[in-house]
Amino acid sequence: MMKTDRSTSNTGASTGSRLIPKFSTPLAALALAAVAFVSLHGQLSTVRYVVGIITFDGNKTISANVLKEVLQLKESRLWNFTEFNRRFLKLDAFNLRNYYISKGFLEVEVEESFETLNDNSVDIVFKINEGARSRLRSVTVQGNRSLEERQILRLLDLRIGRPFNLAAFGRNFSDLEYKYHTLGKLFFNMEHIYAPGTDIDLTLLIEEGPDVYIDKIQVVGLDKVDSSFVLRELEFRSDDLYNAEMVQLSERQIFETSLFSLVDILPKKSERTGNWVNVTIEVREMEKRDLLIEPGFAHIPSSSSGGEPFSGIEGAVRLVDRSIYNSGVRMGLKSSVDFPIDV
Repeated sequence: MMKTDRSTSNTGASTGSRLIPKFSTPLAALALAAVAFVSLHGQLSTVRYVVGIITFDGNKTISANVLKEVLQLKESRLWNFTEFNRRFLKLDAFNLRNYYISKGFLEVEVEESFETLNDNSVDIVFKINEGARSRLRSVTVQGNRSLEERQILRLLDLRIGRPFNLAAFGRNFSDLEYKYHTLGKLFFNMEHIYAPGTDIDLTLLIEEGPDVYIDKIQVVGLDKVDSSFVLRELEFRSDDLYNAEMVQLSERQIFETSLFSLVDILPKKSERTGNWVNVTIEVREMEKRDLLIEPGFAHIPSSSSGGEPFSGIEGAVRLVDRSIYNSGVRMGLKSSVDFPIDV
């Protein structure tokens, strides 16, 4: 098959065929412009480009079939065509790089290119330079006082002799941070140091920071609901050591009262001298009462023994009061009625 255009770039920049038909009248041109889209060349065109063959060059460790599962762009089949999109091509190159990094290839390079063919299909090539695969040889933890080293390694999922998954390491950092926040270490910070190569010697520099305590508790966003219905659900009080687990539990319990559509608990700087924070509880009230009407069709049983059921219209009305007399007690009433429509 004759190839009409070729573009290669490690930034996703590329060109494509320009096909602009001629029109006998300005009206015809205007009609086409209404449904036209931007072609590979950046010009208005009615040509629809579809993905052709996707190949990989340089993937020595991971098979092409596995890599294709990572891509958003898929090869077109007989009855299933995938439209080519340069933005998705760039995103796929980025996803391939992240996938390789997750497997320990920290210095991987991915370059994408494509060729447009005279049948308006686009062949895609990903050129991959895997580089050396990095494995974790040692881990040194410094500055940890509240948690043992084995706890830190478990939360970060770091295992000696395994490929160093830098992407997972970044995700697991939030688990370690949360654990420290349950211990009152709200200003916890950690840096990591390593030299790229086949064997990774990782150093974790931890700054736990001081113990942080709760000063004032403020509720924001209340209108009709009394603050006591919020405060009674709290698992922490003023002067307590800040504990992210208790904050999260309180947030869930407030939401489960069904009085609020939004609950968010945030620590904020306190004016009190020392290591104190104010805790702000932001809420958004739901409507105190809801009247729900649910119409529909139903089969109504016959009043006579053995009789055929009637077709009819069914209606249900439900009244929900989320705080009766502002007591915080929820009550609902439901009533239904049937109307036969058969003569």
